[in-house]
Amino acid sequence: MRFFMIFMLVAFAATAIGQETDHKSAIPDEAAQKAATAVIADVYKPDYDQAKTPAEKIELAKKLLSEAINTKDDAVSRFVLFRIARDMAAQQGELTMALEAIHRMELEFQVDQMQMQLDAAQTASKALKLPADYQTCAVLLAPLIDKASVMDHYEMAKSLSAVAVGWAKKSKDAALLEQLTSKSKKVEEIADEFVKVKAAKINLESKPTDPETNLAVGRFLCFFKGDWERGVTMLALSNNDQYKTAAALELEEQPDPLKIGDGWWKIAEVLDGTAKLQTQAHAAQWYRKALPSLSGLSKARIERLIASAPTSELEPLTPTKFTNSIGMKLVLIPKGRFLMGSPKGEVGHNETQHEVTISQDYYLGMHEVTQDQYEKVLGQNPSQFKGLKNPVEQVSWNEAVEFCKRLSELPEEKKAGRVYRLPTGAEWEYACRDGSKTAFSFGENSKSLGDYAWYNDNSGGKPHPVGEKKPNARGLYDMHGNVWEW
Repeated sequence: MRFFMIFMLVAFAATAIGQETDHKSAIPDEAAQKAATAVIADVYKPDYDQAKTPAEKIELAKKLLSEAINTKDDAVSRFVLFRIARDMAAQQGELTMALEAIHRMELEFQVDQMQMQLDAAQTASKALKLPADYQTCAVLLAPLIDKASVMDHYEMAKSLSAVAVGWAKKSKDAALLEQLTSKSKKVEEIADEFVKVKAAKINLESKPTDPETNLAVGRFLCFFKGDWERGVTMLALSNNDQYKTAAALELEEQPDPLKIGDGWWKIAEVLDGTAKLQTQAHAAQWYRKALPSLSGLSKARIERLIASAPTSELEPLTPTKFTNSIGMKLVLIPKGRFLMGSPKGEVGHNETQHEVTISQDYYLGMHEVTQDQYEKVLGQNPSQFKGLKNPVEQVSWNEAVEFCKRLSELPEEKKAGRVYRLPTGAEWEYACRDGSKTAFSFGENSKSLGDYAWYNDNSGGKPHPVGEKKPNARGLYDMHGNVWEW
């Protein structure tokens, strides 16, 4: 069996934005926390006494964090253990661990996660010394800035940006400083636009079909927030003919990706700043969906436009592709919605279609995990059809999970904060379809299957080296064949 790997660049950023807090516990009162703190200090007195150096204090923070995670029947002690681990890690400049403790607290308790993240960053600043430490922590703040901006907490986003830019300067990493400075300017730009559109957002509640109000809010959501799913519907109701036409094309029952891409690209040409880049990025997404059906000069034109477009204006520090420490290539899969299941008329149709929301971006392996990669992590190769570039097979689900666990524990992966796991069925199908609603990601014509997949008619009854066939529009190989996947 084969399986793909995915991971979140920062594990704590995987929490759904706007998560309901009804199920979360209130923060324990001061008296309860004080009593729990005294008990913890007594139980861990030998550890406290021995923790003199920064490294020893970081190890103690790690121990307390682990104890908090494993404490199941005492919410107060669990909260206090998380809090102490958070503070101890931040005081030593270990921001990754401090943010992990905050994430754990936020999952269970009604805390102000963003304020705690800012406080931890400001505390960590006092302990950082080496340029490499400043660099690591600056990169950690990038997704937090994005999250604050997504949630319209612009003052928080600006505060986090200020810390991150300051760290980037001390990191002596010119490219990082340029990227974070650009991000900071964009936050300022979006914050200013948000102030302008506030009144329109209020008016929308009482005038949901008002053209001018829909234009203002829809333009903000699409051009500045990158929330095209909501914004396009509003622009279709607006009084701007060009926006209205492009939006209407996108909302058709069977949208034409090429026409939609051309419509938004033309609009982008008269915009500037974030609005221009955001609109070009959106047009490029539609162009990618059109590529499989194009050829000749039309294909060359679209490939040129895609190459010139930004990939994600709101998250410039998030690479669309990268290679990890054992040579695995991974591709960014942006969040979104899709119809999961078999379209009517598909051979073997047996799955009722239903809409699924993928609420977070994630990374998926560009290829099946190879035997070479499997050996590097687990030191063995159980495959029947040997070949270092062949996909690993004859592995159980438990073995696949163990591979993910051991890969996550490799020093370089751990240092980068990467956590690997198997994809869910929805995540896999969403990446495979990449916006298509046909039987295959490349269309309905099964005669083209041989261009994209090794299967019964062309495989010779054996797996083949990864990446020899055409990828889907997202750049993922062997999604329709070669070997089965976990």
